[in-house]
Amino acid sequence: MNRIFALALLSLLCIPALAQKISSPAINASLQPTTSVYQKVSLQLPATAGAIEVRSAILEMKPMVTALGCDLRLRDAIESPGGWHFNFEQTWQGVPIYFGEIKATLTKSMRFMSLMNNLKSFAGTPASYARTTQAVTGLLPAMLDEGFSDFQIVSVDQRYLLAEDALIACHRVIYTSNTMSWELLLADSDLQELVRRDLAAYRKPLEVMPLDTPGIAKVFNPDPLTHTGNVYGGAYSDNGDADSPELTAARVQVTLRDLTYTGNQFTLVGPYVNLVDSETPNSPPVTTTDGNFDFTRNQQGFEDAMVYYHLDTMQRYIQRLGFMNLRNSPLNADPHGLNGQDNSHFVALGPNSRLGFGEGCVDDAEDADVVIHEYGHALSDAGSPGSNSGQERQGLDEGIGDYFAASYSLRISYTFWKNTFTWDGHNTCWPGRSASNPTLYPPSSTDIYTYGEIWASVLMEVNLQIGREDCDKVVLQSLYGNAPSTSLTDAALVVIDADSLLFNGAHHDLYQQAFCARGILTGALPGQGCYVSVDDAHDSQLLDWKLLPNPAQNIAYINLATMPKGQLEYRLLDMMGRELRTGKVQGLQSEIDLRGLASSFYHVQLRSSNGWSDTRRLMVQ
Repeated sequence: MNRIFALALLSLLCIPALAQKISSPAINASLQPTTSVYQKVSLQLPATAGAIEVRSAILEMKPMVTALGCDLRLRDAIESPGGWHFNFEQTWQGVPIYFGEIKATLTKSMRFMSLMNNLKSFAGTPASYARTTQAVTGLLPAMLDEGFSDFQIVSVDQRYLLAEDALIACHRVIYTSNTMSWELLLADSDLQELVRRDLAAYRKPLEVMPLDTPGIAKVFNPDPLTHTGNVYGGAYSDNGDADSPELTAARVQVTLRDLTYTGNQFTLVGPYVNLVDSETPNSPPVTTTDGNFDFTRNQQGFEDAMVYYHLDTMQRYIQRLGFMNLRNSPLNADPHGLNGQDNSHFVALGPNSRLGFGEGCVDDAEDADVVIHEYGHALSDAGSPGSNSGQERQGLDEGIGDYFAASYSLRISYTFWKNTFTWDGHNTCWPGRSASNPTLYPPSSTDIYTYGEIWASVLMEVNLQIGREDCDKVVLQSLYGNAPSTSLTDAALVVIDADSLLFNGAHHDLYQQAFCARGILTGALPGQGCYVSVDDAHDSQLLDWKLLPNPAQNIAYINLATMPKGQLEYRLLDMMGRELRTGKVQGLQSEIDLRGLASSFYHVQLRSSNGWSDTRRLMVQ
């Protein structure tokens, strides 16, 4: 068996351990969808709290951590426009447990919104390490080097791997070879390979093979078919990367912003994009002496200009939406890579992360859908670093890339936005994908790209209703909340939380309807309606209360975590502010009679005798 084929096969067979599901004591579980790792939490910390206080709160909520003799170590703390996201890795005697982690999402006022729980439970005491990291590093070249010029050991560290309820001492190795980047877990005892994971994310299934200086360019925006309204074929076909009058005329002139000018040369290096020649085939990025990057599609410089323009445009748009830390530094990109395959990928290597675009059939970098899809992987990794693990989670990442590609194209033209990879796919090369796929969840196929089509399609349904910018903001906000082993159901709840953080739940009903129609959100009990309780992003430090179910029929319940001092009353208001119902809150649970009300949105306001008030939005069906 070809060794590269074997490595790719092993990467597909690697299945991470399932996360332990822990239900929240603060919420009636019968009113929540069944999820894998998402857990709703409502806990107010002091406004001055930071990672230390968040860690202490999590340890109190998750006593299993200390009971196992483990600890939590901060891996990253990322601020988003909507809140804070603290990711802690689970450690045993200072050594991280492979994909053992827990992520907390909090509002700006430091109130918990949710946890993404991937904590690992195990039995017994792990064995001590017999080999040092330095000793293992010295053995790796002889074990792994296949003679490719790009072979490099990127990092070696220690990890514990959960297998059959026990922790195995391992060495985690990240290395590159033949344009591919791998993560290995080698057993400390005998250096046996236990896990192999391809760190790249590809636009389609992998085919195994036997600073303020503008320039100008002409590019496809987003592709020649969308721009002209033609379908693939005839003059609008790849034809061996040949030029044609029709394809040349389909280019549009654009400005390449903030190029680097050194001496007498303009290079395609800017604040957000750095074109490199890191993968074969070798094709150094083009340079010009006048800043004019006017190339036709059969010239290598055309793909160079495409990659720079669309990545730079997307990053500037993201920052305009208020997201300033999602890939806001130069990202390495090779427009002619992946050994010339008909595929593209994103390789997550921290500051050395890179994009590579293949040249098989239609050159991938000639289609903005491909460029933006791969950038979607980079954005996802920036929001939740190192979290793209697990079959459904990988499918979610594909859907994120497909969504941004479709949304980007829809901004330019309504024509063909549903055809993801309009020019690169949907032809004799490969069938491409759809951003308007009606498949229900869970699908009969567990292929990651099927999950991705479902995710992208359901998000685009909402995009068409609320507009590109609001929907893009919600999806970008949700990137900070993802975690390993995230299911589409988990991700749907993260999206609803993101809408609460940014828009106070203004679009909650539309997201809920779309997710429910697909089967991504369902009632927790047979015959139960599809709904999810929403903990809106109010800063109610005086009282913790919930409104369930939401949407509701006939009766809604006000649930209090603790009884307040003084008298409490509720008011039910319509959207015009007219009072429809009033009553006193008696005990920890009080009901509101909704019979006779029309299907619509209402407000429920709680008011205390000391002047405090707070309001939640309620949907009545």
